[in-house]
Amino acid sequence: MKTPFGAIIILLGSLSGAWATSNQVGASAPAPVLVTFDGQYRYLSKLYYPGEDRPREPRSIVVLNFMSLKCGPCKKELPVLLETMRPLVKKGEETGQPIRFFLISTDPLSSKEDLKKFIVEQGVDPATEVLLDPYQMTAGKFGITNIPRTFVISAQGRIAGDIQGTDEFKKMLVKGVRAALKDK
Repeated sequence: MKTPFGAIIILLGSLSGAWATSNQVGASAPAPVLVTFDGQYRYLSKLYYPGEDRPREPRSIVVLNFMSLKCGPCKKELPVLLETMRPLVKKGEETGQPIRFFLISTDPLSSKEDLKKFIVEQGVDPATEVLLDPYQMTAGKFGITNIPRTFVISAQGRIAGDIQGTDEFKKMLVKGVRAALKDK
């Protein structure tokens, strides 16, 4: 059976959308619960949503970078993330607008020690800058199908930046944080 060439082009064109990820800028961010290296639960909603238990505390801008040890681009992106975020966190402390960032590891729990070794070598604090998503439940809530993927969440709980593996990562990250600062 012969298939017209035009039909193949149309089919390929319709499939290409299935591989693209949606840009979630402006959407409300999910409020996942993640686990730290020492097994403590971390409620991200307490950082970027107002709550009755924290009415006077300033909410934080939160940057989530989903990564894995098996992901070469993730490893390449990490130094850029650290180089960009550390001064922004410091500036946030000075201005009264807290900015936090977390690496979200999608690696299985069996890779926990290898992950810890890697992140410590990179100068990342496993106690305060890394959260674990071994079953990829949080990744699923954010609609992640490919990594690396980074979200910037405003203090109002809206996604201000949705960045997926780009050569302009630093520029896009700063742009997302600036957008989060403007979200009132």
